[in-house]
Amino acid sequence: SDIASRPLDRGHPLWEIWVVEGLEGGRVGFVAKMHHTIADGLAAAALLANVMQTVPEQPSPGSSWKPERIPSNRTLLLDAVADLGRDLRGLPNLLKRTFEALTALRRHRTSSDVKTPLPFSTPRTSFNASLTPHRTFAMTTLSLSDVKAVRSAFGVTVNDVVLTVCAGALRRYLSERGELPAKPLIAGVPVSTSTETRLGGNRVSNMFVSLRTDLDDPVARLKAVQEVTKEAKVVHNILGTEMLADWSQRTPPRPFAWFMRLYSRKGWASRHRPPINLVVSNVPGPPTPLEIVGARLETLSSVGPILEGIGLNITVWSYVGAMNFGIVSCRELMPDIWSLADALRDSLVELRKAAEQPRAS
Repeated sequence: SDIASRPLDRGHPLWEIWVVEGLEGGRVGFVAKMHHTIADGLAAAALLANVMQTVPEQPSPGSSWKPERIPSNRTLLLDAVADLGRDLRGLPNLLKRTFEALTALRRHRTSSDVKTPLPFSTPRTSFNASLTPHRTFAMTTLSLSDVKAVRSAFGVTVNDVVLTVCAGALRRYLSERGELPAKPLIAGVPVSTSTETRLGGNRVSNMFVSLRTDLDDPVARLKAVQEVTKEAKVVHNILGTEMLADWSQRTPPRPFAWFMRLYSRKGWASRHRPPINLVVSNVPGPPTPLEIVGARLETLSSVGPILEGIGLNITVWSYVGAMNFGIVSCRELMPDIWSLADALRDSLVELRKAAEQPRAS
């Protein structure tokens, strides 16, 4: 929590690795923190696999790495002007694609029985407020075999099960605090726009998924989540995987940064509905044990960024038969974040019992 609360030093490369010594049994922990522009989930997984090789590859003669020359100010300026020119030349085509995609989406929504949620149609919860400087972190590990058993019993995907586990946990967490909204929570689910192996970069878009926290029955909730995720994928394909990234590329960075600082300082996120309630990210991690300089990596957890008005992030990494859930929020918004971690375990147990019912009968 303390490490997550410390901003990265902009005077240095935007990543850090903290070494945590003195753990039980002589174990050592590594806490790596990097800016989200450096790597998304898939790129981070590729970086991890690249660093933690059991037998380092021997470079062939003459293939030693040589860094690029540090660009001069003149080179940086010329590159920036060239990038701006490309963005401006591509703007008419982007506007045309956007109009066509929105028209196709409008036609699809009128004919589809399942409606995906729209941004800013969400209910407000205690973690949907302006961020504070203090982060809080919790984690829990669930059995991948239990998740797969639920998947097989009900004919859904692993991601459907993960989202439903989160939904059940959030329903319990909010109910115990007397703030469960009548409308279902909406999660932003990152989707990679590229399947190629990358050691860096951020190429993600987002799907909006209703978690159906309004449903009490876990099986009904799972089936409803399955339906809405299928529809969300259709909508995502209609809009195009690169649409969000293309518009982000053309957002002026300095005016946008100034606006976001003002937005945060004024606490405006607490005055309107959030675009979504939380982010749930599911990253496929290494299926086999990793080692670094002879030491086995026992467990692996990760968390992603939280945003103004979206003060909860749940990131899931699979690793050697385990599903590791990392949860991050603000201390003032979720002082009892470990209760949510406990509720995640209970939510999977509930689904596992439901999966066993048909076999028992």
